[in-house]
Amino acid sequence: MTHFKLGRRSPLFTPRHMKAALLVNQVLASFGPPPAKSAPFTAAVKVPWGMYLNDSLGDCVPAYAAHALVLRTANVGIPVIATDNDVLTLYETIGGYNPSDPGTDQGCQESDLCQYMIDTGFLGHKSAGTAPIVTGVMTPTSIDHMKWACQVFVGIQLGVNLPASAQTQFPGQPWDVGGDETIEGGHCVGMFGYDEQYAYLSTWGAIQPATWAWVTKFVEEAHADLFMDAIRASGTTPAGFGAHTMARDLAAIAA
Repeated sequence: MTHFKLGRRSPLFTPRHMKAALLVNQVLASFGPPPAKSAPFTAAVKVPWGMYLNDSLGDCVPAYAAHALVLRTANVGIPVIATDNDVLTLYETIGGYNPSDPGTDQGCQESDLCQYMIDTGFLGHKSAGTAPIVTGVMTPTSIDHMKWACQVFVGIQLGVNLPASAQTQFPGQPWDVGGDETIEGGHCVGMFGYDEQYAYLSTWGAIQPATWAWVTKFVEEAHADLFMDAIRASGTTPAGFGAHTMARDLAAIAA
């Protein structure tokens, strides 16, 4: 059995993060009950998801950025596919990894990725839409809020405390509670869809279903971002939400 790597450092929750989380929750709560299932975002991705070195390095946070990029762009037109080298460069930048020093393979904080994306943009091309307009922290205590955020923002970033059972259940079985729940470490995944039974998570080059009981038990942090490369020419997201309204709401949250 392949034992995959993780790489999410413990989150840093500042007073600003907590204020933002409360405001994001207020916005999402105003939407009411979410749809029973998300838009079929992952169906638009016709290329392999890519491991992005996460079988040998603790670079799950940069790997998530690559998965989110192809998801967003595939849903509005031509997919933009990052390379392993793109992800490695991002890991070196935000995680301090040095390929010549294995001891520096210590993972990243998700909040550092969010800030880097705002400042620089993935691949360093803000003009190409790979930098979020705004980013917001969520408290992952409401399944309804996570569902709405996934639907509105074409996926969200989750930080989980990964149990040992996830390694044996992947691939082929949904992640579910039970079995060996010893926490192996932090892991970053994308929540790229959902239905009544499962959240659909990007990890280790695949889309992995996870039960809502598993999500409730093991998710520790969540982030929602609005990217220009997820906006269609009509000014809406793939699920039909107005980009300008969302940008205004998130900008107020981030202020």
